[in-house]
Amino acid sequence: MEKNEDFVYLIGNLKNIYFKENLTNKNSQQEYSNKLDRIIDEINFLYERESEYTYKECIIPFTNKYSFLQTPSILEAINKLKYETFHSLILKELWNPQHGKQLLANFITTIDDISTSDKIKLQEYIIQGNYSIEEEHTIKNNKKRIDLLITDNAKKWFVIIENKIEASVSISSENKTQLQYYYQYGERKLKEYTDKFYILLSHRNNKKNAIEPWKYTTYNNVFLSLIKTNSDTRIVQDYLSSLFSLLYPHNISQEDIGNSLYKSYQFYRETIKHLK
Repeated sequence: MEKNEDFVYLIGNLKNIYFKENLTNKNSQQEYSNKLDRIIDEINFLYERESEYTYKECIIPFTNKYSFLQTPSILEAINKLKYETFHSLILKELWNPQHGKQLLANFITTIDDISTSDKIKLQEYIIQGNYSIEEEHTIKNNKKRIDLLITDNAKKWFVIIENKIEASVSISSENKTQLQYYYQYGERKLKEYTDKFYILLSHRNNKKNAIEPWKYTTYNNVFLSLIKTNSDTRIVQDYLSSLFSLLYPHNISQEDIGNSLYKSYQFYRETIKHLK
């Protein structure tokens, strides 16, 4: 009998301990929840304050300085903003040796994958040479087309540029990428050239396909190379407007980028920082 009474007493104590512990846990959880709410409110306040500051101090001065970027471009008007062929044609004109040597040389300086010594060499070739530039250069054997082929027959150098907007690098039925075909063409058909440069220019992230000797760069670098020139020519400003819409498809406004600290920082890091 005593053992049963002891057992009942023990169970009663355990129940009391449980209820007290449960009450303590509930109080602790409520305290934790209140503390978390205060932290979240503070983070939201700091986030909004930093977003507003970044927008006013970084974004607004940029959009004021380059107000023409907000003007719709010709490519936008004809709905060809994401057509690679149109970009290749415009780049061919901008980099024309008659008036575009400096623009092409500026573009080369933005490509991180190219070594400093090769940049210097290629810039000298561009500024001092007499190159030609061709878009949609056809490889006769398999009818593939090189987007941009820049050659200097006198100084024996060339640049092959594969241009991508939203497409990925294609792979043939022979399990070869188009970059491999273009490389083989350069090594075999243009073997008399001593200096050879292969560049993959892409808006979509195709970096994994840029295997040596291919050098990877993006349209953000095209944008930077042009805007740094401070050119007031219509074609440069119109194309910059096209690139701005391509790179930042939503207007750089308070409603869009101003409410996103990440977007503001990204825009600053990728563009504004490089213009100082």
